[in-house]
Amino acid sequence: MPLTASKLANEIVKLATDKQYPKDSYEAGKRWAHAYALYAKDGRANGSIPPAPLTTNEAALAAALGSLWATCRDSATNAQGMASALTIFWFSPPVVFGPGAVTAVGGTSALQSALPGIWASNLAGKQSEAVCARKLAAAIDLFTHTVIVTLPGPIVGPIS
Repeated sequence: MPLTASKLANEIVKLATDKQYPKDSYEAGKRWAHAYALYAKDGRANGSIPPAPLTTNEAALAAALGSLWATCRDSATNAQGMASALTIFWFSPPVVFGPGAVTAVGGTSALQSALPGIWASNLAGKQSEAVCARKLAAAIDLFTHTVIVTLPGPIVGPIS
């Protein structure tokens, strides 16, 4: 199954509308990391090769987000940190797809630029958590589709 923004959106909507708020930023990071890992495990290299288990990468993302959210209070820093944390996910360690591995992520700066605008438009429009979650999922999905896997041959391409 290829990556789908709707799967990620559904996971983020669950997080955004859950009335059982995380007890702290680290628990929030774990929840977000788990949602992203559930989505990312559907990625395929060269159209059919699934990723190896993402447990270590999920833990790296959870730690990065938890640390960020424990200290960050402004939109620009949060955007930079979230984009960096999602990039860290793909490289800590590099995600393996069969005989290949992730060698590049091209969308970090684009995601960093997009996030403050999403947050600002949601605040200005007083939109629901679900609407904001879907916008975040769309931006993160675009970012994820810039993950590049190099396979022997060499075959280089984005995950799908």
